[in-house]
Amino acid sequence: MYRIEKQDFFMLLKEYLETYGIKQTAFARRIGKSRHLIHLIVNKGHIPKGDVALLIEEATEGKVSKEEVLYPSH
Repeated sequence: MYRIEKQDFFMLLKEYLETYGIKQTAFARRIGKSRHLIHLIVNKGHIPKGDVALLIEEATEGKVSKEEVLYPSH
């Protein structure tokens, strides 16, 4: 488990959720993960495992890419 400072990816996922009016709990359900995990990714700079990054990319129809999830830009 890695932590980094808030960067573009986190704002992008947060922006995605806000733009589409999706609650973290609903998004977590959509990808089959816990709300706590989504909270950590969005608010705490947690970088998830590759399978979760792929689920995020698929659930957002590519608007949040797995590369941005795994390798946030500086």
